[in-house]
Amino acid sequence: MSGSTGNFIYGDRNTAGDVTVNTGGESTKDLIARLRALRTAVEANVPDADLVTIDIDNLIAEADKPEPKPAVGRTLWSRVRDGLAGTAATVTAVTTAVNDVNEAVAGVFGS
Repeated sequence: MSGSTGNFIYGDRNTAGDVTVNTGGESTKDLIARLRALRTAVEANVPDADLVTIDIDNLIAEADKPEPKPAVGRTLWSRVRDGLAGTAATVTAVTTAVNDVNEAVAGVFGS
């Protein structure tokens, strides 16, 4: 079941306080599959990417929780993107995987 709990201010996508999102279902499965594909592309194409793969693993674990925390998911994703910033521009497989995951992260954790 999808749903959100917490404090909300409606209009212009503003929120206040802690917000918990329970997405479940296909969007979470899709995100996890895309993250695994990204991890595979990183391992195959990016030397010394241990910290990035750890963050990807942590993001997979967060997405797989019954009630993932959006702030944690967005922070981890930001760290992954920052860690791949130079690499993604030069390695097509990584660029494609990052773009795929970016949309899926926004679908599960918000933007």
